[in-house]
Amino acid sequence: MIFASIAFSLLLSARPLPERLWYAQGLTHPIIVHFPIALLTVAAGVVMLRALLRGKHLSVQVVYACLLVGAGGAVLAALAGWAWAPTKDGSYVDPFDRGSDIFLHRWGGIAVAIASVAILAWATLRVRRPSAGQRGWQAAVVVLAAVTGWVGHVGGELVHPNNLAHMLAIAGGTEEVRIRGSASADAAASAAAPATTRPLAADNTLSVLFSRDVLPILQAKCVACHGADKSKGKLRIDTEAYCLKGGTDGPLYKPGDARQSNLIVRVGSSDPDQVMPPPKEKHAITPIELETLVRWITEGAKWDTGSVSLGHER
Repeated sequence: MIFASIAFSLLLSARPLPERLWYAQGLTHPIIVHFPIALLTVAAGVVMLRALLRGKHLSVQVVYACLLVGAGGAVLAALAGWAWAPTKDGSYVDPFDRGSDIFLHRWGGIAVAIASVAILAWATLRVRRPSAGQRGWQAAVVVLAAVTGWVGHVGGELVHPNNLAHMLAIAGGTEEVRIRGSASADAAASAAAPATTRPLAADNTLSVLFSRDVLPILQAKCVACHGADKSKGKLRIDTEAYCLKGGTDGPLYKPGDARQSNLIVRVGSSDPDQVMPPPKEKHAITPIELETLVRWITEGAKWDTGSVSLGHER
């Protein structure tokens, strides 16, 4: 439903129809991308099973069919991803920017699409000649599946940073499992929630203290997308230096000038495409938190701690 509404709004824009259709199809990337990953992985699995069974019971045509559909899916996913990237994040516009966190995923996907088509052409020539050797292209399929898995992992890390580390930590018992909406999770979240800023709102003579008033807001609502693990828009906010350096839109804030600070402009915006955190995250900045941030910047945006830490809670 979300994809449909976004696509519909693109189709109603003033851009030329071909351009609108190009960007609209880009929104299918999160859906299409799963097909080549699954099919090429299955193809590689069948190759290895054939090797164990010495070619019995499993026809090489099964590998070829998975490769055929998987290669088509890889091409479609690469095209959709290329169109989707610049509409997703401002730091994804330049495809040749090596500093962008999407650089490896973007070009890895292009490489997988090209390689899959090349291997498909090779396989087609070999399959049509049963007497010809079939091992070469099948070995290439196994390598292709491994590379595809890595590219998919890199893409997944853009959305769910350090997901593998969290998985291993939960499996190893070093990280607590919290089921969303359960009584235990709600109690834990309440215990870990930052102290309320209501005393600040009630007493405007009280100075804003970063560690007490601002840090909890950044930890709860900002660092997950703008920290050491993930830096959307090339913006990190886990240290004062990174905040002043800023991202694609410039410094996060201007000490003493809240009105001209990107932080206040974005968190206070009524535009769903501009406001931060994005509406889909469902943890918008509250009016009290916004007032706290405004006052902190107005008072000089002073830090009284080294950096913003991000725990492993998911």
